Amino acid sequence: MAKRLALLADIHSNLPALKAVLVRLEQVNADEVAFAGDLVGYYPWPNEVVFAGKRIFDHAVMGNHDYSILTGDFRGYNPIATQADQLNVKVMRKEALNYLSSLKITDEFYFEGFKILMVHGSPDNPLFQYVYPEYADSLKADCDVLVLGHTHIQFVKKVRGFYVVNPGSVGQPRDGNPSPALAVMNVKGNELSFELIRVAYNVETTIKDTLDFGYPNFIAERLRFGM
Repeated sequence: MAKRLALLADIHSNLPALKAVLVRLEQVNADEVAFAGDLVGYYPWPNEVVFAGKRIFDHAVMGNHDYSILTGDFRGYNPIATQADQLNVKVMRKEALNYLSSLKITDEFYFEGFKILMVHGSPDNPLFQYVYPEYADSLKADCDVLVLGHTHIQFVKKVRGFYVVNPGSVGQPRDGNPSPALAVMNVKGNELSFELIRVAYNVETTIKDTLDFGYPNFIAERLRFGM
């Protein structure tokens, strides 16, 4: 029987999207769950998302928004993203901040004998570098599977003997598909395979609730278009 490692990234305080993904995780029956960063930022439910992640993640790394909300350093962010993240800061509970601060920048672990390297951005710049699918060929890593987030774009690519996997974004997809994304790594003996999965959730209600919490219009409306 195959063993399954579920891969998530970029939830961004979007609790309704996370709830939909958690339902799919139950159906997938994953043996472990790994998270490639950015629990918080953008949307109105940071504490709920952090506490849910703390319960379900077997492995997790810090993302750039996690880091910025912890430190208050929003250099390089556009004003709308900064405004949304600062709204997260205002409501963050101490217990949630403590969990964010405990996250590693880089994580290496083994799953069924395969070496996994997980970062939010890239091995060279774990928090901030964007790795789009067309640039994956340039990566260098000592692992069997490199798991990334940050771009909010879902892909799997084989690169010089290792796989590069971005599970896509749970909370704010940017590939033209508004459906929350995840990936599953299947291991059967010495064989690896990957599933890229999308799930449905109520985008319109999430947009309305985001606006009702006082978050910027653009942050809410982009959910409708997966941008």
